[in-house]
Amino acid sequence: MMKRYIPDGGYIQNWGRFGEKEQMGFVIIDCLINLDHLYWAADETSDPSFASAATSHADRTRTSHVRRDSSSFQVVQFDPGTGQMLRGFTKQGCRDESTWSRGQSWVIYGFARFYKNTLEKRFLQTAMNMADWFIERLPADFVPYWDFSAPKIPDGPRDTGSASMAASGMLELALLVEDSERAIHYRRTAGQILASLTENYLTEDLPGRNDGVLSLEALIPIKLGEA
Repeated sequence: MMKRYIPDGGYIQNWGRFGEKEQMGFVIIDCLINLDHLYWAADETSDPSFASAATSHADRTRTSHVRRDSSSFQVVQFDPGTGQMLRGFTKQGCRDESTWSRGQSWVIYGFARFYKNTLEKRFLQTAMNMADWFIERLPADFVPYWDFSAPKIPDGPRDTGSASMAASGMLELALLVEDSERAIHYRRTAGQILASLTENYLTEDLPGRNDGVLSLEALIPIKLGEA
């Protein structure tokens, strides 16, 4: 990971081939969940450069991938020499201006972990803002569509991976926030998400491939016993 750190830009290049100048500016939002390793490495080696790189990357993500309304871009292209954001776009979402639900959930979890590792309040506030944005847009069964602006809502595909990650992030947040009512809110919402996943989206008794735990194929919730 440190070999992919671009010091002048202040970020870790995690999309594209290593060493190719044309791809040095690309950063996917998914990288946030990997950066715990760098804080661990800093503790194990007493080398602060690992933690410094992780925190710098987090700040670039916070000010570039995260939009003003607390939604998110999946991919940002930076200027490798300055760290300036050149554009935000998507590869797996509905369109560049929409919010890919899995990316949003990774950021909720990622920034909660950044706060736990650094105790920097800006990371906690970002995690809360993005969790609130996510919760406000959940459908009735608490499992998000694959993109919050996806076509064919309410009949479009859901993303159980996004739901799972967001629930994990909210449980982290519930342990970190000082406001007890907000902690209860995050814990309760995480419980509602997990309850829906286990009641409606387990692969057991569903048609098709049953070699996973959560179905990614169901277009609408399928109650166990109805398949």
